[in-house]
Amino acid sequence: MKQQSYSAVHKYHENINIHGKKQMITDRVVSLHPRDPLRNVTNVAQSMHGPTATKRFRSCQDETFERKEAKLSYVEDFKENNSHLDEVGERQLDKTGNFHRNSYFSDSPTRDRSPTEEEPRVGIPQWTQEDIVELEQVTAFCETNPVVYEVDCDPSMVHEYSREIFDYLYTLEQRLAPNPRYMEMQTELEWGMRSILVDWIVKVHARFRLQPETLYLTINLIDRFLSIKVVSVHKFQLVGVSALLIACKYEEVQYPSIQEIVTLVDGGYTHEEILCAERYMLLMLNFDVGWPGPMSFLRRISKADDYDFDTRTLAKYLLELTLMDERFVGGLPSFLAASAHYLSTRMLEKSHWAVKHVYYSGYTERQLKPCAASIVECLVDAQVHSRSIYRKYLDRRYKCASRFADNWVSQYVV
Repeated sequence: MKQQSYSAVHKYHENINIHGKKQMITDRVVSLHPRDPLRNVTNVAQSMHGPTATKRFRSCQDETFERKEAKLSYVEDFKENNSHLDEVGERQLDKTGNFHRNSYFSDSPTRDRSPTEEEPRVGIPQWTQEDIVELEQVTAFCETNPVVYEVDCDPSMVHEYSREIFDYLYTLEQRLAPNPRYMEMQTELEWGMRSILVDWIVKVHARFRLQPETLYLTINLIDRFLSIKVVSVHKFQLVGVSALLIACKYEEVQYPSIQEIVTLVDGGYTHEEILCAERYMLLMLNFDVGWPGPMSFLRRISKADDYDFDTRTLAKYLLELTLMDERFVGGLPSFLAASAHYLSTRMLEKSHWAVKHVYYSGYTERQLKPCAASIVECLVDAQVHSRSIYRKYLDRRYKCASRFADNWVSQYVV
């Protein structure tokens, strides 16, 4: 008998034991548009999981009304805690708890959407008067010596316009940041499912030898889309596939074909479904795919160490670990890149956070220490919760960065 193949996300959903709050309802995601490719239908349960799942679905119908009331309660709380949403109507939630097409609320700065005290934003810098004064003094000093701090032999760095370019990128990274608490509005998804999807994307990214920028842009598109759209678990991997395809077209010269992607998902989605989902995601995101990833900021910070290969390679490993942790969702890529580079220099014991590091990163050492401590927590048992990333950086072309970090943790972290 031919065994039916499932994706990693489907396997996770089958094996997960859910009690009370999140019963499995396979078709309660309401589409924002009648042609929504990510909508779910009643017969999906029978076609994907057979009569058993259909029976389980029918048993859950009695709880629909209670779940709807709980969802409406969350919508009211969401509106009260997010006053930056446009009150005119284009960016408001409707009565069913779904977002309108123009409800993309990340136009406001990310720091305005701070979570509760129980969920600190480790990816957002905290500014004190002391930090502002130090940064102003460093900037004034370095601008009086532009020959030392801005002249670069690499013409691609365009040092003549670097100040204006990065000022624009600092603004863009806040405008295109996802909502760090979007999982609260998802009825069928959990943070653990996101980790599984990211782990799978890392494998696909490494298999096709794609650029690092493609990986970070893919995760950003997924998080931003989930910030404005409720998605069912059966269409969750389709969101990841669509985001990967968009990121490849934006960053890569040669990218995998749709037929190759269909093969990767074991035929779970057709050629037409992927194309339709890609168009829908671009419409929902208003075609804003120019999010500045952390690699642009990491390259600039690396100039402070004369582009030391060991330091930057280890920093890249630390940056990718943050993709698996939900605490860094919505974090500023410039701040995460600076924190990873700072931790890399401390682990390799090559240099301290000097004036040039503050100038090129835009952050002081005092600001980076809390985020660096959170990244150290990601290093503990990284081979378990970040398996694909850990194995990827065991390669010699990455200087065995994951093994070095593992040894460092066992030696210095209690």
